Amino acid sequence: MEKGLRKNYKKSKVWFSAFNAALGSLLFSYNIGVFTSCQPCVLAALNWGSEKDTYIPIMSALLPLGAMFGALTSGYVAKYIGRRQNLIIADLIIITASIVSIVPYTVSFGIGRFLSGFGIGSFSMLCPLYINEIAPLEITGRIGSMVMLFGCLGTLFAFSFALTLPTSNYDTDTLNNIWIAMFLFQGFVALIQLILFLVVFKHETAPWLANKGYKEQAQRSLRFLYYEEYAEQVFERIDNSSKINDSEINIENNYDFTYKEIFTCAKWTTKAMRVGVLISVIQQFAGINAIMMYATTIFGKFGSGVFMARVFTTITGIVKLLAVFGLLPLIDSVGRKTVLISGCIAMGICLGAMGFFSMYDVYFVIPFLAIELYLAFFVVSIGPICWVYSGEILPSRGMSICTGINWFSAFTVVLFFPFVVEMIGLSYTFWIFTAFNLGGAFYFKFDMIETKGLAKKEIRELFAARR
Repeated sequence: MEKGLRKNYKKSKVWFSAFNAALGSLLFSYNIGVFTSCQPCVLAALNWGSEKDTYIPIMSALLPLGAMFGALTSGYVAKYIGRRQNLIIADLIIITASIVSIVPYTVSFGIGRFLSGFGIGSFSMLCPLYINEIAPLEITGRIGSMVMLFGCLGTLFAFSFALTLPTSNYDTDTLNNIWIAMFLFQGFVALIQLILFLVVFKHETAPWLANKGYKEQAQRSLRFLYYEEYAEQVFERIDNSSKINDSEINIENNYDFTYKEIFTCAKWTTKAMRVGVLISVIQQFAGINAIMMYATTIFGKFGSGVFMARVFTTITGIVKLLAVFGLLPLIDSVGRKTVLISGCIAMGICLGAMGFFSMYDVYFVIPFLAIELYLAFFVVSIGPICWVYSGEILPSRGMSICTGINWFSAFTVVLFFPFVVEMIGLSYTFWIFTAFNLGGAFYFKFDMIETKGLAKKEIRELFAARR
């Protein structure tokens, strides 16, 4: 190829670097889904017996609880040891968690779930940040979409693997032990990512290195991804802090928040923190993780049978994956606010219909379609926009707090969902989620500011001027 037609960056290395980092997003979603379809197999192996209704929600909730601590910790640690080093630590945690999870004791399984959560909480913070800092400006949007794509693949893998599990006689059927391989799979993926970081992708991200004063290392990192002559230009942009992207090191100090300013509600922080916190809370109380972690149980309540419930759960993974391809055009052309409000209203209608169907003995395909529509609307609205919008309006400290709150909200929903269903029934539980979706749409209508087409500095100035 002639030099004039050559891209400024090394395409294969850039995309392979992003691919490797996005494996963390795959692990993130895989861990959310892996326990969903194999719950009967695990409870039989660990002899939970009559205590299963207590252990299942606890073990489900330990994942988001660990993720909350992982996100808060990695958001702080990554500033000091770098994104790559922190991702390597997360890999080691996931590998350890996969081994601990299959030790045939309830306590060890719970520890494994918590450690898995800690690892994926770290990935939830680090993967988008790492990819954003290595991506050339001209393909930031396309390469960033790998996080969502790999996340959907993780869900699909988890649900697909469960189709091989037995549907009865869990104590005697040797296929029941497949659940062990399902939990070891996360360690295998983490090991691949770890080896690639150690052998191939040996450089920390250039923006982090430059910010720490390691200019020579930053230049080497850039030369790994860019051709020599262009690597110098990119370094100049980074070194002069003129490259505007989602990294906190490129935000002018005037628009960064200290923890003291956040917790004392300094006037230039209140608007951004309020919207960031509430979008995280509403995203979780919209019902997504309750449905994803108990999908097989929910489908089973409509009389579809164990195997068909798993099939329908697997289809939910396919629907999420297909919906991703409609995501980026909507966000870029319509705008965050419009998509978010429309999505919340549509999700509220779907869950309201689910609540209605739950009151009657209806053909199970009807509630199945309602859930699939709900998931499609989630994937193209509040699911990704929560993270995209929060990253636009918040610096790193604010983002880490909102991520922690997001995971704590997930922990609360996942832990109490089965108990609330037991107390008030599935119909009223779905209607509670409906209220959060419709209430969220109302809130976003009046308090959210559209950020489409604005540079990060403009967004921060806009929010700093509001209360």
